[in-house]
Amino acid sequence: DADAALARVSEHATRYPSGEMTEEFDRLRVEALCRLGRAAEAERARDAFLREHPSSPHAAAVRRLCGE
Repeated sequence: DADAALARVSEHATRYPSGEMTEEFDRLRVEALCRLGRAAEAERARDAFLREHPSSPHAAAVRRLCGE
């Protein structure tokens, strides 16, 4: 359920802005936005992820989300 995932990701970001799982939740945000068809938001979130986590093991998967 992409709506529920996006809500939980947003809640996590509010409660734990510098938490250990921030990178994973940022990746989930991109995926949820893609699944919801919110392409412009997903693209911005993807670009922010790649800027903030350039050497992440999730970077390749994030690049592929939403058909990049």
